This record gives sequence, C-alpha cells and structure tokens, in this order.
Amino acid sequence: MLADPDVRVSSWSSRIFFDVLPSTQTPSDALLEKILRDLEDEPLAPGEKLNLVGHSAGGIIVNNVANALRVRGIAVDNLIMVGTPLFPGSINAAMPTDVPITNFDDAHDVLSTSKHGPNVTNIEVVQQNAAGTFDALTSHTAYMTNPIVINAIRRLIAR
Repeated sequence: MLADPDVRVSSWSSRIFFDVLPSTQTPSDALLEKILRDLEDEPLAPGEKLNLVGHSAGGIIVNNVANALRVRGIAVDNLIMVGTPLFPGSINAAMPTDVPITNFDDAHDVLSTSKHGPNVTNIEVVQQNAAGTFDALTSHTAYMTNPIVINAIRRLIAR
C-alpha cells in the first residue's frame, strides 16, 4: 500500500483447505466483481495501470482474476505473486501468457512454488526469523515486511 496511494485491498477468509472446493472460486469471483465495479465507477486514467498482487492463496485468486479480466478484454499490467502455492495448468488455472508475472519465492516456504514461462520472473527471497534461523512460518509470512520484496513491488508497479 505504501507503493501506490490508489491501492485497493481485498480481504477473504483465507481458509483455502476448509471451504467448499474449489475454495478460491468464491473470493476470486468477489474480487473480479469488485474490480469490475471499481473500473465502471472510476475508469483507469490514461497511463494508469492495473496491477494485481496476491500473497499465498491470494496469488491463486489474482491469477484467476487476471484470466477473467483478460477474457473481458481488460488488460492486466502486472501479476505479482508472493509465496503462492500455484501449480498452473494442473490443479490451478493456467497463468496468463501475455501478462508480466513476478513471483516471489522462498526456498524455506513450503507453500511457495517457482513458476515457469517466458513472461515469468522468479525472485528468490531468503527470510530469517528473529533468531537468525529459517523456519516455514517466517518464510511464508515475512514477505510483506521484507524491504527487498516491498521495493521490488514498488519498482514493478511504478514502471
């Protein structure tokens, strides 16, 4: 949110394994409808970008939304996934091939996966806990307080 004063945040239950399957469909539909309403109420200004950023299962959701927006002829400028357990084209929707995708991945984050494709940039992040060691919880939750991640996202959406 520090990177762009016009950022909008969408919250959801984050109960990816305990909702009715597919658990990301309901929040994906809700976010898509919210974005469509926002764009109708306040269209993007010339040169203004539509960037989608999602952490963890939120990355699955923004991937779903990016695909749905593209089908409607709405361009997505950047798709940014942070610690996302996305297995595109198998158990999740395929990633859009014409959208620049940046994926932040920590080898110690068991929920994060590398992504593949000519439009994908994987950025390896190494996150230590306060004791200077590695653990899965810190590796998965510390992305959004990591200055490397924050500054990289700022640069991506400012382009």
